[in-house]
Amino acid sequence: MIWYIVSLPFLGFLVAGIISIFNAKTENSNSLNFLAWLLSTAATGLSAAISLWFLISMIKMSETTIVIEAQNWFISGNLIVNFGFTFDKLVAIMVFVVGFISFMVHFYSYFYINKEDNLARFQSYLSLFTFSMIFLVVSNNLIEMFIGWELISFCSYLLIAFWYKEEAPKKASAKAFLVNRFADVGFLLGTFSLFALIGSMNFADINATAISNVAWMHFNIFGIDINYIDFIAVCFLLAAFAKSSQIILHIWLPDAMEAPTPVSALLHAATMVTAGVFLIIKLAPIYEASTMARNIILVFAGITALYGALVACMQKDIKRIIAYSTMSQLGYMFLAIGVGAFSAAFFHLFTHAFFKALLFLGAGSVIHGMGGEQNINKMGNLWRKMPITYICMIIGFLALIGVPGFAGFYSKEAILNFLYMDEQSGYVMFAYYSAIIAVFFTSFYSLRLIINVFHGKENYNKEHIHVHESPVGILFVLITLAVLSILTGTFLYDSFVGETSAFIFNGLFTVKTMPEEALEHSIKYITMGLAFIAFLLVYVIYIREKGLSGKMKKTFPSVYNLVLNKFYFDEIYEYCIVNPSLKLSRKLGKFDDNSYDKYGVNALAGFMYRVSRTFSFLQTGFINFYAVIMVLGVFLILTYCFFILGIK
Repeated sequence: MIWYIVSLPFLGFLVAGIISIFNAKTENSNSLNFLAWLLSTAATGLSAAISLWFLISMIKMSETTIVIEAQNWFISGNLIVNFGFTFDKLVAIMVFVVGFISFMVHFYSYFYINKEDNLARFQSYLSLFTFSMIFLVVSNNLIEMFIGWELISFCSYLLIAFWYKEEAPKKASAKAFLVNRFADVGFLLGTFSLFALIGSMNFADINATAISNVAWMHFNIFGIDINYIDFIAVCFLLAAFAKSSQIILHIWLPDAMEAPTPVSALLHAATMVTAGVFLIIKLAPIYEASTMARNIILVFAGITALYGALVACMQKDIKRIIAYSTMSQLGYMFLAIGVGAFSAAFFHLFTHAFFKALLFLGAGSVIHGMGGEQNINKMGNLWRKMPITYICMIIGFLALIGVPGFAGFYSKEAILNFLYMDEQSGYVMFAYYSAIIAVFFTSFYSLRLIINVFHGKENYNKEHIHVHESPVGILFVLITLAVLSILTGTFLYDSFVGETSAFIFNGLFTVKTMPEEALEHSIKYITMGLAFIAFLLVYVIYIREKGLSGKMKKTFPSVYNLVLNKFYFDEIYEYCIVNPSLKLSRKLGKFDDNSYDKYGVNALAGFMYRVSRTFSFLQTGFINFYAVIMVLGVFLILTYCFFILGIK
């Protein structure tokens, strides 16, 4: 069954890919596009169904871990790498989330972009993306995981650049690819350093006992004494921060919104951006042993949670608002890791997958109904014409804000409580207050989007835009995700962070539990109070006193422009890294052309060309000429042997 879970999405990729190649050589038949969608969606859906059945079976049978060693991959000295799969309850849950969200996105795609000539190609990319993430999740060693790690980056490149004839998608895909390649150096350094330390790259061998046995080991570089475990932990953090879009390495994420909306949902809910969080959870014993790495996480994740929520408050593009929301929520997941609450981090990853997919696909429904418009300031009063989309978006944002009764409340509240109950070091206090303040900004941008899009004045041209509710296929996906955005928190809280959570995560890391009755009510009241204040502020700015927003821009122009321009991260990178790199590369290119190439490679090539041209005159094609040359050659050889070497 495990082989079916992994291979079915790949089969969907092959089938849709073959159809897309054939379709490109014909007239782009709609029936072939439909066939590619149907087969790839069926393959992904079947994989998701089998993964759910397998997860239930593991829970019923109380299986701890299932390891499948397919074959020995390669051996190099002491390095033995086996190709195989590992399934524990953590992996089984993650595989189901990836498969289910991917199925929803596959199903949704036909109704969203069915008029695209390249729908078959799009479906093949989605299926390959799904396969790559599942392969990453089920890998039983770091080298195998790295293949999946690179594959999802490659797939993101293909999907972001799907509309490759336009300039923006091409630049955005290259940006995402390059940022992640830079950070992947950390993955490789961490992998080989870990092998040097414990002699294995298998996840089964990376346990608390193995790490504690070598936790005392140090190495010296440039006179600095460095703990091995800290170094390895920071290396993997570099890779995880880029994949999961934490501050400094986040710059690719908003530009990735150039991809079609279904891609954004898959990218943000269940695949690429969650891969970094999943990697750190898989390596939990390392981070349990590294206080320095956890402190780094607390600082960067606290800033990320706050930064993402703050910048989202000023964005106008509906997809970019939700993209920065993802960045902020990923910060919450890392905050849980920073205090050792790995189960809470995974719980928020789980609930976030459903309500973030709902928000992105709901945004796609709005864009579909608005004829492609993405600026929230050019919408308004859509709730009457798109009532089902409106209700589903409301549910998604209530889950995102963390309103009691919705999935996001339970997972986010658990993280805030773990932060509150941890030893109040300076790092934890900074992280806690950053997370609390981020709740206010999360509420603000969520309510701002709802009011601008679904309420207020109709700011679109009614003659050119005929707003309509989305097709039934899109609505089916939205309703399904909306239901799960409510139920997953209520019914699964105890299984993830409550008293029965040890059953799922036992043996993987030290499980911190937080029974629901142990949640600090004061924190809940604080977060709900901040959400209510945000609601009042949004009401005053965007409904009661509509001119107040313009006055605030004029009163605080520096602050407004700073947040609007995302704290000028792109401009800083452009000035400090991109432009100097381009100048240096151009100078090195000129030096290479005018020196090494001119007097080295090209000079040698020119010399050999002249010599060959000279000797080419000997190739006359006349046999008598060749006979004379042969006789002359023999005469010269004999003369050399008799008179120079003295051979008799």
